Parts: sequence; structure tokens; C-alpha cells
Amino acid sequence: MTPNDEVTITALIHALARLNKKLPTNVCNQLAAISDVANNTKQLEAIAMNDTDLALLYKEECDRLMAEGSDRKKGYLPKFERDDYSKELSNLAEVAEVIFHSPDPVNASKETLNPSVVGKLKQFFRQLLK
Repeated sequence: MTPNDEVTITALIHALARLNKKLPTNVCNQLAAISDVANNTKQLEAIAMNDTDLALLYKEECDRLMAEGSDRKKGYLPKFERDDYSKELSNLAEVAEVIFHSPDPVNASKETLNPSVVGKLKQFFRQLLK
């Protein structure tokens, strides 16, 4: 996965988490239809750009991530008001597939970025049962 692919996937996850409404059914179905997230980032971007509210948030998240990457190359780290960008999403493609294939990608992304106590317990038991 290229750095641009990572930006696309991360920006979409963060944009979904910022969305204050459910995604239209057709957008959810399009996300769920993508089986290999890491190799279909252009498709993900096209899906994000088809929903007006999601497109706006997606563009903002891309710009923010690109600015962060640019600042890191200059040798200093920017300070963000939110801590979202310092959280590392391990296995990004796998996490993205779980989010995009869930019945409610907006809540799934919010839960991934800011897990509740119940969510943390579910994750703990999933890891135990692997």
C-alpha cells in the first residue's frame, strides 16, 4: 500500500467518523462491495466524492493529513486540537474493510477511533477467541 493509499483510507475513516448522519443505503452498498480495500482506493475516493456531506469532510481530512505529512518532512510535528491523528490504526486495510463492510460505517468508524467501554470489551473478547 502506498502512502497515498494510506491517506485515502485514513481520510475516509476519519470523514465517516465526523459525519453526523447515516450514510445513504447506496453509499453503504458501494463501500460493502469493495473486497480489497488496499488495492481499490480510487474506487473508495469516488464513492466518498458521490455524497455531498461525506465529500466535504473527506477533502478536509485529506488536506489535514497531507499537511501533517508535509510538516513531518520539514522536521516538526504539528499540534492538532484533536488527538485522532496521533492514534495509529494498525492493519489499516483490515480495519477499513471491517468499517466499510459494517451495516453502519459511520458508527463503526466512530467506534474504531473512539472505542467505548463496551466496544473495548468486545474487542478484548474477539482477540481472546482468535
